[in-house]
Order: sequence, then structure tokens, then C-alpha cells
Amino acid sequence: MRARRTMFWAAVVALLLPASLLTLDRVAGPDEGLMVRLVAFTPLAIPLYAVVLVLALAALVHRRHRRGRRRRSRTAFVLLAAVALAGLAAHAVWFSPLLVGANPPAASRAEPLTVMTANLHAGRADGIDLVGRASEEGVDILVVEEVTTDEVAAMERAGLATLFPNRIGAAAAGESVDATMVFSRLPLGEATALPTRLDGWRVDV
Repeated sequence: MRARRTMFWAAVVALLLPASLLTLDRVAGPDEGLMVRLVAFTPLAIPLYAVVLVLALAALVHRRHRRGRRRRSRTAFVLLAAVALAGLAAHAVWFSPLLVGANPPAASRAEPLTVMTANLHAGRADGIDLVGRASEEGVDILVVEEVTTDEVAAMERAGLATLFPNRIGAAAAGESVDATMVFSRLPLGEATALPTRLDGWRVDV
């Protein structure tokens, strides 16, 4: 019985540790480094919390049908279930707009705006293919990270300026990863450089 309890709590810890890290990262909202990249994986906390919740509820049911059950153990399982449910609910709310649309919904007469973003990995991605995809998808604004002068030249040959006559930012020479550019079919307002470690912009459309 002790070995079974040890396995149970070991499984709970193995699930809750990464789930909690993803939750804290999502709440903190970091603006640079590894933690920014980790935000992209926060939906993975949903199944982790769901499994913990199932384990906690199963333990409660099992404890209820055992004789001589201890109140302290039951309280621990209740708290565990509450933590898992809270984490699951938070991540479900954060993830739901990807499934059900904007929250709050757009105004009734609002015009849709299609934005595409891509990281060209300092010339290791295919900028020509990106221009083709942007054209096929009817993109209004194209934001490109780690863009180089050679890649922009290739994109120009693919019709970049015709599709997106407005732009801000400048490409980087060589294999630098610092440059971010915004290409737009629509007029762009004044651009403000953001205080981030890598190149970033705020611009009105």
C-alpha cells in the first residue's frame, strides 16, 4: 500500500511541476529569453492538469469506499483536486479564443484584419515561399523576424513590394537575428521601437 501511495504522489508531482511552470510563465508574461518561447507551450498544461484532476477524484472515490479512511488524506486529495481544477480552468480560458474566436467578439461592422508572422531564422527559411503563402491567404500585415538583406531581396523578386507597399524596420546583414520588419498592404502610422533585446516595433494600422 505504501508503494502505491508513493507512486501516486510521484506521478502527481511529475505532472504538476511542468504544469505549474507553464501557468507561472503565462501569468508572468515575460518579454525575452527562454521564458518567452515557453509561453507557446502553455496549452500543454491542460492535459497535465486534467490527468491530475482525474487522479485526485479517483483517489477520493477509492478513499470513500475504504474502511478506516483518514480525514487528513481526504483533505489532501480535495486540495489537490481544487488546484488541478483551478489550473485547468485558467488554461481553458486562455486557450478558448483559439477555438471559439475573439473574446470579446469583434464589433458588428468591424473589418477583419489578417496578420501573418514568420521567423526566417537569419536566412535559413524560404522567404519566397512566405510571400506566396501570404498572397494565397490574403494577408494584410506580414511581420517577419530574423530577416536578412539577402532574404528581403529574394522576397522582393517574388512580388513583396506589390503585395505590401508599406513597411517599417530594416533587414540585417549576414546571419544576424536582430532584425524585425513589418510589411503592410494598409497605410502604417508612426512606428515606435520597443525596448526588447531583439528588434521589435509598435505601429498603428
